[in-house]
Amino acid sequence: MHLEIRRFANMSDVSIWNKALETIQSRVSKQSYDTWFNVAKAISYDEAASTLTLEVPNNFNKEWLEKNYKELLLEALRSVENKDIFINYSISTAKQEPVVIETANVSPREEKKFSTGTIIGLSLDQKYIFENFIVGDSNRFAHGACVAVSEAPAKSYNPVFIYGGVGLGKTHLLHAIGNAIRKGDPSLKIAYLTSEQFLNEMVSAIASGKINDFRNKYRYVDLLMIDDIQFLQGKEGMQEEFFHTFNVLYSANRQIVATSDSKPQELKIEERLKSRFEMGLIADIGAPSLELRVAILKRKAESEKIFLSDEICLYIANMESNDIRKLGGYLTKVIAYSSITKAKISLDLVKECLKDVVPAAQEKKITIEDIKDAVVKYYKLRPSDMVTKKRTQPAAFARQVAMYLTRELTDMSLPEIGQNFGGRDHSTVIHAYETISAKIQTDLILIQELKEIQELTKS
Repeated sequence: MHLEIRRFANMSDVSIWNKALETIQSRVSKQSYDTWFNVAKAISYDEAASTLTLEVPNNFNKEWLEKNYKELLLEALRSVENKDIFINYSISTAKQEPVVIETANVSPREEKKFSTGTIIGLSLDQKYIFENFIVGDSNRFAHGACVAVSEAPAKSYNPVFIYGGVGLGKTHLLHAIGNAIRKGDPSLKIAYLTSEQFLNEMVSAIASGKINDFRNKYRYVDLLMIDDIQFLQGKEGMQEEFFHTFNVLYSANRQIVATSDSKPQELKIEERLKSRFEMGLIADIGAPSLELRVAILKRKAESEKIFLSDEICLYIANMESNDIRKLGGYLTKVIAYSSITKAKISLDLVKECLKDVVPAAQEKKITIEDIKDAVVKYYKLRPSDMVTKKRTQPAAFARQVAMYLTRELTDMSLPEIGQNFGGRDHSTVIHAYETISAKIQTDLILIQELKEIQELTKS
């Protein structure tokens, strides 16, 4: 039997996908929507088989949608047609639109100046690999993006822009990308440097009349990783040079990864350079949770063959909420103090060693009411939905989120948490916590929602 496949030739057909996108857009963050959904195009609809075919840029995008957003997609399509619509994926064969560039005349033969396998700029630290990068809610998206880049340079997402505060792991991820790519293909040319180093080399090249050598050095690499891109701000000549370097690499399908302390929109750089960063994947690294800080301390202690009790880890982790590098410094100080004094590491020793360390800022203590109010506001529910016995969605799911956050962000016991959610028992709280904990292992939408709700608790 011949099955009719309708091509999207009129608005009524297109509206199936467009209306589904409206539902999806209301359920996910802008970053997730732009990264995973806005790039998908509906190319055909088999009405008899109720199957929609979506064209996506690459296999990585397809696998991510299937693994993390399958239920959301089916639910969104079901809400449009009031029936189940299945999804087929097609990988786009179209090449990326080339960027129009202006470059100096450089002979292709000059690319051979660097031997294969060259590391240009700063050396890669072999200690920084993906295997020892501790993943939590605050960095899961950035970590996933970097792993994808290391597995398929310039094929998954290009460029990749990672932003976040000092000491949160951006540099670790750059080294991890470089180390993983070098391990996979030692012949590739990798450039890793800070934007300040880029400026210094550029100025030196201009002064010595060797600007073409400088350009050739960074325009013929397979991977360019540049740290602290915010250093470009206020330096027009440097922005101009980097802009053309970016264009040459991008047009040659070479991978570019940059880090910054701010998102591209907030940087005081030329709009054309901002747009280059914004056309790729942007991932932020937020402040680590208490659980993540404890895990990082434990991993660092293990690497030093030092045992730290949970009590000690919690004490140190609570001294700094944002800068992981500082936490590492505190632990190093404790280990050194123990070694010098020949004393066993105990809580009393830690307190004595770190008695002069004062947290930079005392954050507002988050209460269960702050969490419930934030969840109600975020999911557009009523306060009564937090305590009702009804199990209807989305109130039931929102309560699970609130219970999870309460356990994560407060010192309340399980029975106390249950009592504040309509007199539920501790087993309900445990179930809620385990449910959300399992979901955030793969659900980027939920990870983003949790981050946004936590921000609401502080307002």
